[in-house]
Amino acid sequence: MKTSNNRSIFLGLALILLIVATFMIVSLNYLFDTKVIPSSSVKNLNINGFFLSKSLPLASVKFVSTDESLVSTDAFKNHWTLLALGYTQCPDICPMTLLKLDNVLSNIPIDERPKIAFLSIDIAPENIEKLNDYMEYFNKDFIGLSTTKAQLGDFFSSLGASYSIKKSESGSLDIEHSSSIFLISPDKNYVANFPYMLTAEQISQDYLAITR
Repeated sequence: MKTSNNRSIFLGLALILLIVATFMIVSLNYLFDTKVIPSSSVKNLNINGFFLSKSLPLASVKFVSTDESLVSTDAFKNHWTLLALGYTQCPDICPMTLLKLDNVLSNIPIDERPKIAFLSIDIAPENIEKLNDYMEYFNKDFIGLSTTKAQLGDFFSSLGASYSIKKSESGSLDIEHSSSIFLISPDKNYVANFPYMLTAEQISQDYLAITR
């Protein structure tokens, strides 16, 4: 009889703990939702990437650009933009991302294609001629961007992105950065991102699902 009572008490406590844990999880999710949670179910979209439940305004910055049509945050207005982050000496992720974006464009009807921009984290600032040559290697319509260290930090923060540049013991630079592709809306807001592992076909499908 005593064992039965102890078991009932144990089960009761376990149930209470389960209810409390569930409440805490729901509460945390709500708090994160108010800070913008990536969600592929928003707007009933069934996409491979992440569509933000609330779009984020971009930090106001000025760029050194390979194209005069995109020299500041304000210039993102009135057109869709797919934005990649990286640097010209990147050995793998950046060139693969730009090749992927070239394929993304080929999967989208000409009259619906976004602008493609690549923001360099080289804090030189990036030699604009070198950046232009780098863009043209992948696609002559790609736009290369560079900015100051302070503005770069602000812009990355508005995307929820990050980067780091550290000097190794050998004296070489170790550079890391967010590898997602970011979708900027015609009202200059960050609205979605596509992780590096997605294919060009998946990204183009997502883009059309969001923009149509």
